[in-house]
Amino acid sequence: MTRRAARRLLIEAGGTPRTTQQTLRIRSAANAERRKKLALSLRARYEAGATVPDLAAECNYSVGTVYRLLHQAGTRMRPKHHHGPARTPRKRS
Repeated sequence: MTRRAARRLLIEAGGTPRTTQQTLRIRSAANAERRKKLALSLRARYEAGATVPDLAAECNYSVGTVYRLLHQAGTRMRPKHHHGPARTPRKRS
């Protein structure tokens, strides 16, 4: 059965088909709940000591996406470490 035929049958039976915007709203609501659960899971693992690149590799997401999900979950981020040679303090003249 084609989409057009299904739509026609629905209308004939007294139903009203959804608009594209309504369908997208329903799908995004379902995805939002799934992403919220994922964000809370990532937050728990991050607070237990996992690093953002490790979490990204485990979940197959980019590092930026993991940072965004952690931010949405209200995660307090650890301070960034400066890896490299120590800077010499400026001399005051």
